[in-house]
Amino acid sequence: MISNGVNPSSILLIRGDYYDVDSKFDYFRARSGDGVSSIDLYDPKYGVDISTYDLDDRDGEGVTYYRYSFYIQDEFYFAEKWISIASIFLDNFRDIDQSDQSEFEDSHLTPRFGLVYKSSPTTSWYANYSESFNPRSINEQEEELNFTYEPEKGNMIELGVKAKIFDEKFTATMAIYEINMEDVLANNPLDTGDEDDTHAYLSSPSVKSQGLEITLEGDLATDWTFTANYAYNRIKAENPVEGERVYNGAGNAVDGSVIFANAPEHQAGFWTRYNLKGINSAFSFGAEYFGERYTTIEQRIKPWVVFDTGWISYFKNGMEIQVNIKNSFNEVYAVSGFNIDGHFPGAPREFITRLRYSF
Repeated sequence: MISNGVNPSSILLIRGDYYDVDSKFDYFRARSGDGVSSIDLYDPKYGVDISTYDLDDRDGEGVTYYRYSFYIQDEFYFAEKWISIASIFLDNFRDIDQSDQSEFEDSHLTPRFGLVYKSSPTTSWYANYSESFNPRSINEQEEELNFTYEPEKGNMIELGVKAKIFDEKFTATMAIYEINMEDVLANNPLDTGDEDDTHAYLSSPSVKSQGLEITLEGDLATDWTFTANYAYNRIKAENPVEGERVYNGAGNAVDGSVIFANAPEHQAGFWTRYNLKGINSAFSFGAEYFGERYTTIEQRIKPWVVFDTGWISYFKNGMEIQVNIKNSFNEVYAVSGFNIDGHFPGAPREFITRLRYSF
């Protein structure tokens, strides 16, 4: 830390990391063509003799992972109302396949810049620019097809404001952003896992995400707290390479782009809690909303709203009883849907009770 004698004018942070991991595994696999019968979800048969399965030994020699990184950041107070942040991150990785000693390695520098302006004691405006780097492990490479996947890279621009409003009883934040990603991978729904020259992943050369986030939290009354949030997010896989399959979700071209899968444009939620001091208890209630989405094969996932409730009571002898009801109205909904196997259902109504005693 560098100080001007009254307030710090600069805060310097330096960090380094290093690790290496040896992994080994061995397992046997049997599929439908190896004697495994299908399962009837409505009338499942238990106690099947697995000795008849034609098990395939999927012995693997494992992988050795090396990672090391270096990070430096400077937070600089260059005026009474201005703060700047600048940092740079160096990431290096090296993977070695223990079966044939083949290697895959890469490194990258990712910067980040930020600026904060305090227009008043209760309001701050900020702007951020950052880059990201996500290396691909050697397990994701397809040497048998003589094909390698590039690391995922991206950048983000964010503008936002944070303010205390309504006589400083509430804190509100709002941010708009744009995220650009390159070489984003997703599982290929056409891949069977067999060695049939089918790529295990699908790649989107360019994915753009633009959105807005709003949060509000504070006290409606002395014993009543409230939190709400809303998010708008539009994701598109852009500039697909001609002749290559692109992980697109809805598959509908929009101005030369394709909509990304399983990504709702609208999300919202709220949570509130009221303290009942007279009986040393509190009641809570909230909801979560997900908008319309699409799967990788253009199936529509319906929007849904799920409500949760809770109650907690405190006793003088140190005992505490808490009851939560998740999905209180037993809504039937799908949390996601990626491939031809259909959608993944959300959890039904669930009662959770906790008893705690302090002494």
